[in-house]
This record gives sequence, structure tokens and C-alpha cells, in this order.
Amino acid sequence: MNNRVTTMPTNFSDDLMIIIEKYLNETKALINEKQDPEKESKAFIELELSKAKDLTASVFSLGVILREVAADNLLGIQRVLTEPVMSYAPFVLFRGLMEMTALSLWLMSTKIDNNTRVARYLRYKRYSLDEYRKYANSLGNQELIDYVTTRNVELSKVSSEFTVTISEYRLLESEDVQRDIPSRTAIIKECLDAEDKFRLFSGIAHGQHWAIIQSCFKKTEVGTEIYEGVKGGLLEKSIPLPAYIFLCLFSITYLTKCEIEQFDMYGWDSQKLKNIEQKSTSDIGGIVKKYNIHLA
Repeated sequence: MNNRVTTMPTNFSDDLMIIIEKYLNETKALINEKQDPEKESKAFIELELSKAKDLTASVFSLGVILREVAADNLLGIQRVLTEPVMSYAPFVLFRGLMEMTALSLWLMSTKIDNNTRVARYLRYKRYSLDEYRKYANSLGNQELIDYVTTRNVELSKVSSEFTVTISEYRLLESEDVQRDIPSRTAIIKECLDAEDKFRLFSGIAHGQHWAIIQSCFKKTEVGTEIYEGVKGGLLEKSIPLPAYIFLCLFSITYLTKCEIEQFDMYGWDSQKLKNIEQKSTSDIGGIVKKYNIHLA
């Protein structure tokens, strides 16, 4: 295997980095202009009318945190685009961005009612605490195991109380809080319509040979004697330029979708976000023309 990375056109990665940096700075400035939901917004009304106000506030807080983590992943993608460009890291970071944006959208969706939102949050918390329990068990730390056990008991009580509350108000049409959280793939399919991309990049993150070779290598020779008496093909690290273009385009698209959902929930004007996304994608289109890149 030849570890040489195919040479990029001069300034290609620099041009991409500038666009991502500008996008991140402009969206960050826009998001930091306000903190609280506007009166009469969906978020404000849900907080006012919710039978579980503290849980509703927790959902919004978690949704924002997940969006921030997604933005951090895009920042990471921008940084690893510096020469010499890393072969796998951008794809793994992109997978994380997809997961965080989809989870945030799943929790912050403007299309669901408050009971469904809280039910989703409780299901997420149960899943998260189960993973925490596995971590505690792997450490063999009894104090931490006891702590997580206590948290699980408390969560079960809260979930039961919430189920009773919405039942009393004849609102048990929302998602059943006792059901397990959908798989990440199902959430990504629902919220991003990107199951194929997530499976590919999950394959890269999990070391699946077909995903790694498909994304990061190309055959340069076949029928070559690799070892004495053993013939095979030679692979060379080769990340096609369209892969980086699509990586940046989809990163900006998914993260903006996530940001717009919060703006719409909070009653903030999301048009400026849409304008930033449009300008960023247009600038990336300019790079495609500048370097004569053919997108399949």
C-alpha cells in the first residue's frame, strides 16, 4: 500500500477553510444576538403551558448543546483540511456532526407537541444513563455504579409521573415514554433523510474495509507480487476532490437546518441564517468552477 495522498491543487484546501470559517463566525454572531424565546413563540408557549416545565426547559437546553457540539465538529473539519490533509478524520468528524444535528432536530422539532418532546427527552435520558451504567461497570467503580443506579431510579419515577400527568389530561396521544429511543440511523433518516451517508461514514468510523477503501483509496496496480508467491493489488491514499466538496456542503446544510429549527422554535428570524447558508454554498460552487471539479 502506498500512503501518498494525491496532491491537491494549490490553495484548494485554503479556499474551503476560508468559507467554513466565515460561515461559523457569521452564524455564531447571529446566534449570540439573543438568548431567550420570543413571547408567543412555540418554545415560549410550551414553557408556559407545559405540565412538566423543568423537563421542557431541559429539552431545549440539550437541543442547544447538541447543536453546539455539531458546530464544534465542523470547526474540526475545517482544521483538518490544512495541508497535508488528513484522510479519515474529516469523515469521522462529519459522522459526529450528522448524529448531533439529527438528535437536536429530533428533540427541537417544531412539528411535535410538548408531550411528545418531553417523552423523547425521557427516552433519550434513559438510553444515555444505560450507556453511563455500562461505562461505570467497565471501570468497576462501585461509587459511580451506585450513583448511576440512583439516577436511573429517579428517572423512572419522573417518567412514571409524566405518563400519569399526560394521561390525566387525556393527552396520551404523544409518543409512549416507555418505548426505547429509535436507533441513530432511524433518527438520521427521519430528520436529515441521509441514511445512506450515515451508514457510509459509520463504516469508516468503525473500520469497515469496504467503506475505508471506497472513500480513501484507489487501486494503482493489480497483479503485483506483494509477497513472494503472493500477488495482489496496490492501494494508494486518494481522496477525490468532490468528496471534500460534498463533505463541506452537507456539513453546512445539516448544521444550518439544525440552527433554523431552534430559531423557528424561539420565534427568531431565521432568514439571515438561510442567507448565510446560500452564500456559503454559492462560494463552494465557485471553488468547483475555479478548480474545474466534476461533481457526479
